[in-house]
Amino acid sequence: MKVRGLISVLALLGCIGAYAAPQGEHVVSAKLGYPVGKTDVKADYRANGKAMSTLDNVLGSEASISRIEVVSSSSPEGPYALNKRLAGERAFYAVQFLQERYGVSDSLFVVKTVDEDWNGVAAYLRRSDKPWKDEALKIIEVAGRNRKAQLQDLWVGEAWEDLMKNAFPALRKTEVRVVLAAEEQERDQILFRRGYRQLNLTQGNSATLEAVKKKIAGGYTGEIKVVGYSSPDGSAAANEKLSLARAQNVKDYVVNNLGYPPDKISVSSGGVDWEKFASTVEYSYFSDDKASVLEILKDQNLSSAQKKRALLALNGGNTWQLLKGDQMLSLCSVTVTLDDDMAPEEEEEKPVEEKPVVVEEPVVVVEEPEVKEQPGVVTEKEEPEKEAEEIPIEEEPVVVEPSVEVTVIEPVKESETIDKSAKPQKVLFGVGTNLLFDAVTGVNVSLDVPVGKHWDITADYIFPWWKDRNKSFVFQLAHLDLGARYYFKPWEKRDENVMRGWFASASVGAGYYDFALWNPTGVQGEEIKLSVGGGYTWALSPWWRLTAELGVGPVFSQYRIYNAEAPDRLVVQGQYSNVFLRPTAAKISLTYLLHTPVRAR
Repeated sequence: MKVRGLISVLALLGCIGAYAAPQGEHVVSAKLGYPVGKTDVKADYRANGKAMSTLDNVLGSEASISRIEVVSSSSPEGPYALNKRLAGERAFYAVQFLQERYGVSDSLFVVKTVDEDWNGVAAYLRRSDKPWKDEALKIIEVAGRNRKAQLQDLWVGEAWEDLMKNAFPALRKTEVRVVLAAEEQERDQILFRRGYRQLNLTQGNSATLEAVKKKIAGGYTGEIKVVGYSSPDGSAAANEKLSLARAQNVKDYVVNNLGYPPDKISVSSGGVDWEKFASTVEYSYFSDDKASVLEILKDQNLSSAQKKRALLALNGGNTWQLLKGDQMLSLCSVTVTLDDDMAPEEEEEKPVEEKPVVVEEPVVVVEEPEVKEQPGVVTEKEEPEKEAEEIPIEEEPVVVEPSVEVTVIEPVKESETIDKSAKPQKVLFGVGTNLLFDAVTGVNVSLDVPVGKHWDITADYIFPWWKDRNKSFVFQLAHLDLGARYYFKPWEKRDENVMRGWFASASVGAGYYDFALWNPTGVQGEEIKLSVGGGYTWALSPWWRLTAELGVGPVFSQYRIYNAEAPDRLVVQGQYSNVFLRPTAAKISLTYLLHTPVRAR
């Protein structure tokens, strides 16, 4: 069946997508790669053939599949909007490919996109021995959206050129993780949004509470143990308070909505569940420092504070940020345990129940809390694990309806879509003006043509032609300069990264001039000049440039001085020629780069 849209279940709780692998689950992973700008799956590209063999072995068998996780990403060298589109289309066509090849159902897919895989760039740098490695890692960590431009400037473009060649190809990928179903997948866990204490009736939380409700309806009167947990992000005191608040809110819900006696429900804080944290990392963390993370988490000789400090120290804090945005989310939870050993003793007075304890229904677990993944696209949104304002809990019966939003992302129309093989935009040339000349009514235009990876061929023409009726004011100039600039920061392609940073320049020019500026004496003549100089170009946006440039050089001029008040203005008072050294370029130029549109071929 051909896919007509991607079904994306957007988790309203930030931690719904984080979980530990249920006992007995097994994961088979395969990575599909892509050429630059491509989104369809090619069996003959790089190691895709091997990946497809792996998928054939599991999806082509009769194995019981719990879910299929599809994570698609783009490398960060192009415009962000283009990278976001590429990641989305790679996920779309990967799902389509898997459905057509193996006939799997829509409901099995959990889809996630990484618009620009900066974590992958950081992982490459940590393995690298380049002298600019630490500087690049620092830029990725703190520069935000400006990190791309800073990396392009690092070591006069050498760092960016290395990333383009050695790091980025591996980031254009879709990872397919096939999760085989466990023999038993019991649940006793309720998940919370990081930093919040209020209970949300998501699909998974409703199922857990429904299981508790069924056991109570079946005659359970024993003790219920409610234990709250938090992630290690934040202070220990705040997390302890938050854990207890979460547990208390679950207790209140069971009392108010399930009618269970409050004196039979105990509430406590479990702090950080480091054992579960280690299990989650082992299953779902795939960075190069995974072994170091597990060694810290499993070390019984380290206190909670020591484990936190050790994790924060890994890779300059990058590892902590990765864990906080994913694996730590499953720690924001409350476990609900029913002690079956304390079941009622008057069993002889009860008639034989027509519906005994049903083993097939989800039940709670005494010792091993498990969290079952909810299908959907996980949106990572980092928030500190801190106490937030309590929101009152709605007192209503437990419902199994998921409070998640289902969004169907339909493909755009054929006339609006960008073909899978479309190439990124290409700069043709730039058109600009010198604002200093404009300020004195010196009409001018400039042309910039990027060539190769460093050069910009320039042409500047100024042509003001003004005079008043009395001829007391004459400002006429026609001058053409042809030149070139050498930019020290290279660009890989003729895209929005051209013409940035410092440059050296040289030009040659010739022209005619006639000036009489409210003065009875005027001067007119011809000149030829040579100029050398340099400057700096700022990228105001992908397609706008602001350039400052200065130049000096020799000027050869033949000129005539005349009486501007004479009737014929041709009374020559003297003819001269001269060669002298003077400033030959002073520019504050604004340039727009004309480029090809992205269009279907």
